[in-house]
Amino acid sequence: MKTQPTMTKEQFTKRLTALCLRGGSTGFPKNEIDEHILLKSAVLVIPPAESYSEAEINEALQYWVDDINTGTLIDYGMLRRRLIDTVYLTRERDGSSYQIARPGPCPELFEDDIEQVNVAEVIQRGREEIERRKQEYMQKARAAKKS
Repeated sequence: MKTQPTMTKEQFTKRLTALCLRGGSTGFPKNEIDEHILLKSAVLVIPPAESYSEAEINEALQYWVDDINTGTLIDYGMLRRRLIDTVYLTRERDGSSYQIARPGPCPELFEDDIEQVNVAEVIQRGREEIERRKQEYMQKARAAKKS
């Protein structure tokens, strides 16, 4: 991977919101940095622990697929495989347990405070902003219609 400038928390949350809430994308982004943003966000929704069973990982990743990344067609199995391939997750050879690789495979890409991002809150704020803009647009359209 090419050396990139460190991404701030603000940049991370803004891009994460755009990636997760804009529909129409199938699979992982072609842009490598966008892919790392999604993968990093996926491990951030996994509750802290030393080790996880496959069922625990699957449950957390299914939550990410269903509630966080609603704009991209990625299933939890694809996500788990990509997290392992990119070393955001490690696992025992027999698949009996998984671990989160902190800070991840590209620590130079993200500022340290990104580890503290509450992904669910970021996405909820994004949804609220989209709804607010939609309501503003509808109000303006109704006012224009009355004129």
